[in-house]
Amino acid sequence: MRGAAALALGALGALGTWPLAAPADGLSVDGSLFLGSWSPYATRYTVRRAVCAWSDVPGRTYRVIAHARDTPGGFALVGDVGDRVRYTVRWRDATASGTWEALEPGMPSGTAYRFADASGCPDGGTEILIVLSGRDADGAPGGVYSSTLELTLTSE
Repeated sequence: MRGAAALALGALGALGTWPLAAPADGLSVDGSLFLGSWSPYATRYTVRRAVCAWSDVPGRTYRVIAHARDTPGGFALVGDVGDRVRYTVRWRDATASGTWEALEPGMPSGTAYRFADASGCPDGGTEILIVLSGRDADGAPGGVYSSTLELTLTSE
C-alpha cells in the first residue's frame, strides 16, 4: 500500500484527507490538526492527535514520510505575506508508549510501525505531534499562517 495524507495546518485548520491505494487498508486522524490562535503570550504551541492506520493483512508494517508542500526541505507555516514559522513533526506507536520519533522532511521514518488489524485501533494506534517553534511564533507578525503536510505510508 502507498497512501498519502494531506493535512492542513495553521490558523484556518482543516480535516485530513486520505486517498489510499487499497480498499482493504485505511487511515484516519482523530480530529483536525488546527493549531489555533497564538500570541506573544502563548506558552503552548503543540497539537497531538491519534492516528489509525489499519490493514486486513496481519503483521504488515509501514514507514511514514512527511513532506510540507509549501516549504520544500523543511516544515514551516507560511504567513499571508510570506513570513515563516517552523514546526517539527513527530510520530510514535501509542500502543507501546513508544518514544517520539522526529521525522525529517522527505525521509522515511527510521522505525517500521505496525498496521492495526482491519477492526481499527481500539488500543490507540499511532500518534502525530506537531510542535511550533516558540521563537518563530513569538516573533511572527500577525496574519494567517498555514501549511499542507503530506504523510505517505509505505508498506514493507
